[in-house]
Amino acid sequence: MGAVSRRGRLAVALVVAALALSGCLLLRPPEPDGVLWRQVAAQKDPFMRALLEQSFVVTAEGLAAAARSSPSGIPGLRWSSTESPEALELARGATVVFDVVETPGAVRFGVMFASGPRNAEADPLADAEELRRTGPGSYYSCLEVAARDREAFSVERGLEGRECPPELVAELGDDAQFWPIETFSG
Repeated sequence: MGAVSRRGRLAVALVVAALALSGCLLLRPPEPDGVLWRQVAAQKDPFMRALLEQSFVVTAEGLAAAARSSPSGIPGLRWSSTESPEALELARGATVVFDVVETPGAVRFGVMFASGPRNAEADPLADAEELRRTGPGSYYSCLEVAARDREAFSVERGLEGRECPPELVAELGDDAQFWPIETFSG
């Protein structure tokens, strides 16, 4: 009986190993849609470049002023939770700076990146598969930026929906999908 049990365990181990090698047992996270990925990156990358440039030349007070007003060098729309988000037209795609909180020598604010509707035809990098694919209507992601005087600013990674105001998410449509901001690096 011990030999049968040992053979049975060996057979199960071999089947599991074969399935794992074939990829059947690997729990891989879903791959983001390339078109929507590029659309979010087109919102995120200019913002991050401008933020990096600002971080070298301004105090927390200056960064707070830049976060409150887009002509100051940080691109994006501005939203206060006391305003209706409808005028932002987020479903078309946007970068939105929200919840700017300033304390003496420090500032913290949130940022949402919304891809807008999937538009493979306008994407020169879309391959044949991406042109055929249908999928989610849009992607979005959020992050939080924090800065203190005499310290480098930090970008704190948004967790699933925690830093995305529900009022803004509601404007994106039912088929919008959240992706962590790390997805759009690279």
